Amino acid sequence: MPDFRVSPISIVNQIKSNLQDRYDSGYPVLKELLQNADDAEARRFRLDALPGWPTAVNPLLRGPGLLVVNDGLFRKDDERGITSFGESGKATDSAAIGKFGLGQKAVFHLCDAFVVYAYGDGEPFSTVVNPFLGVVVDGNISRQWEPPSESGLVDTDLDLLKRQVSPDFPDRCLALWLPFRREGLRPAPGVGFSSNFPSQPETIAELANTDDLRLLLTALRHLESVEIREDSETRCAIGIDDERDRLLGPKHWHSGTRSFGGTIKTRPDQSVAQFVGREAMILDGRLAGLRLTPHWPKTISVLSPTPQPEKGEPHGAATLLRASKSAPSQLRISWAVFLPISEASDIEISLEGKALGQFRLLLHGYFFLDSGRRMIDGLSASARDEEPSDASGLRRAWNSELRDSVVLPLLPALLRDALNSKMVTSAELAQLVAAIAGSEWFQKNRSAICKESAIVRVLEAPSGTVWRLVPSGRPLRPLPKSVADAPGRIEELFAGIHSWAQSRKTLLCLDKSASLTAEPMGWPADDLDSLFTPPRCLEWVVTTQSGLPQVFLCSVGRRFSVPA
Repeated sequence: MPDFRVSPISIVNQIKSNLQDRYDSGYPVLKELLQNADDAEARRFRLDALPGWPTAVNPLLRGPGLLVVNDGLFRKDDERGITSFGESGKATDSAAIGKFGLGQKAVFHLCDAFVVYAYGDGEPFSTVVNPFLGVVVDGNISRQWEPPSESGLVDTDLDLLKRQVSPDFPDRCLALWLPFRREGLRPAPGVGFSSNFPSQPETIAELANTDDLRLLLTALRHLESVEIREDSETRCAIGIDDERDRLLGPKHWHSGTRSFGGTIKTRPDQSVAQFVGREAMILDGRLAGLRLTPHWPKTISVLSPTPQPEKGEPHGAATLLRASKSAPSQLRISWAVFLPISEASDIEISLEGKALGQFRLLLHGYFFLDSGRRMIDGLSASARDEEPSDASGLRRAWNSELRDSVVLPLLPALLRDALNSKMVTSAELAQLVAAIAGSEWFQKNRSAICKESAIVRVLEAPSGTVWRLVPSGRPLRPLPKSVADAPGRIEELFAGIHSWAQSRKTLLCLDKSASLTAEPMGWPADDLDSLFTPPRCLEWVVTTQSGLPQVFLCSVGRRFSVPA
């Protein structure tokens, strides 16, 4: 029986299908390029829209396009990966974000073939990635794009590229030249991955999105700077100052929970955005059992002919970025596998304070994605304890368990980190927590978010208030928000309330609407019986100078049948 054959046209059609499913704008393409650079442990990334080199020998170099450069590792194995479709050595590599071997092909959203040039790790390497080379179609001119020999581009073309990149990348670089699709540079008349002809101004406008780039940088492990240029002039540049370290990922963080954070500086506007983050690796529990089921996927990669379990680490992270104080007050939540999966999945929560600006919350986990890489399978489903009966059930069970056991429980501590790092004031934290607590998203995920801890503002003796991260299950009793205005007043009205709370290992919490707790706070009847006596209660309830809201006074009064 003859071998199964894959024709060039079938690869072209598959790439076209992937582009339609995954990349409807230039921004997802940039995410893929940044992801690949970070996987290669690059520190610097630069993208420059250039007019091309009219004197070049290769037609791909003669017109406008994007020159994308990073200083990451480029190994012999990468040469095969970059010229193959759907073959990836990352599927079993927990140190890599990418998994499917498809991300680099995202650049075909902009072009029909591209040039690769690398130096610094072994012998220099250059080639043209041209999926249309073997396609039988009338008028196919793509063979003209091929290098004259297996050794790569001609020396004069390499000199053009090297002069453009070597001043800033003298030791090592991987450069991709992405020639914009245009009339006169198509494989054949009416043939190409798309009928869209990208324009330089529109493409750069899409990519030079400062807030989105800053959010991406909070979740990358190696990249320190990202620069977007147009005609060699900087349009947008961001750099990270990881004062408290940064995300490590499962290769370097093996167990438990850790915090990180820092600032991201932007040019040319010189703005600074602060961020905090937490990551967790949970090796035991249900996730460990799910990895041992017979339904866990295996793959054969370019690095190993023996089937290996696909990566899927019990790792999660959350980062909170104060993106812009001038933007409308909003918390925008993005689900991610390191990098955000799709803007359509974002959750937006309005904030009351006009001066708060925009916050970006990124929730990462090693989730299984759908075929279009835009959705997390079963993200909205409730977690279940039964064993999955098939591969689809395994993906949903893993995703929901990872969401509830690893990712969402990071949020209360992350918010406390924002206060500790002075990213927000106590009053701003109260507004942020109140917005989250009042959202439909929190109500749906409340038990998972507060699975391990709650964040509350506590009234402490003699007259202070402080934000506390407390273990879930600790008794919490609410006091009105107005107590914060004069915290000593309640002790005057109610002598012994602090000693009562201490004896019962109970915390007195201000403003239950600005608290994240596993269960709504309230006063059980036996607490009221032990704390309030009818004569004292009556005196307190009818005191006109108490400064406590009428609704709170009424609730106490009804308990003891006294007028409020």
